Amino acid sequence: MVRTHSRSTKLQAVKTLAVIKAARTPAPRFSFLSVRVVIERWLPFSGDMNTFGELKDILLGHLSRNGVSMQTEGGSDMVAVAINSAMTHIQRKRDFEWNKITTQVNCNPKGNLLTQSLDLDTGEAVTIKRINVAYGVLKPELAGGPKVDYLSRTSQAQVNTYASGCPTALKVIHSGSDVFAVPTPEGAYKLYFEAIKWLPKLVHQSDTNFVLTYGFDYMIYRSLQELNFYIKEDQRFEINTVLLRGAEEGLMQWDMNLISPTETEIDF
Repeated sequence: MVRTHSRSTKLQAVKTLAVIKAARTPAPRFSFLSVRVVIERWLPFSGDMNTFGELKDILLGHLSRNGVSMQTEGGSDMVAVAINSAMTHIQRKRDFEWNKITTQVNCNPKGNLLTQSLDLDTGEAVTIKRINVAYGVLKPELAGGPKVDYLSRTSQAQVNTYASGCPTALKVIHSGSDVFAVPTPEGAYKLYFEAIKWLPKLVHQSDTNFVLTYGFDYMIYRSLQELNFYIKEDQRFEINTVLLRGAEEGLMQWDMNLISPTETEIDF
């Protein structure tokens, strides 16, 4: 049963950023405590979603820079790169509940998990991180459906080598980013899975997702850590690893508490 925090969430208005104003040497150092002050002012406490643009504003304000100064000659926005890297980092470490979907992969005769997957609920194209359950060519019902064997290409080769006969039961084979059915149906066909998707890249100022809303402190700390690699060495700042680790663990714990074996209520 799904359970979320009982408190609703809304951004507190922030009119000024907590940027260090003290006198600096030519090699300025930034206080991580002031970052924490910014976070405490921006942490959600009623119903709105934090956005990509708001996070960028906080990071640029804390660096005392404008957006143009953080762009490369080729036009790459290094603040955006750092934010998306932080989001990728946490998704590599955990399969979030809200990233679990039922997906359809179009095959002819193979399908690609990176370019040919659709979210069955929304119809949107998605990129698949990992498959949990294979349903084969039969579209599952709301509560799921009959499962089929899901094997790597190496495992299938071993089955073919040691099997006494020719197996006829349909299996789904995973090879790199490709999937296909064996025996292979004639013509184009669809395969269905329960899977973990990757969140789409943040691009527009209004873009948002659950990591920004429920892990905003983590996103600030980790994005700042990523930005350290994109600025001059004498302008880098120390990252408080205790705060970063605590924010990451808090986000993980939030996700773990979404599914409860005992609670029956759903609180938003």
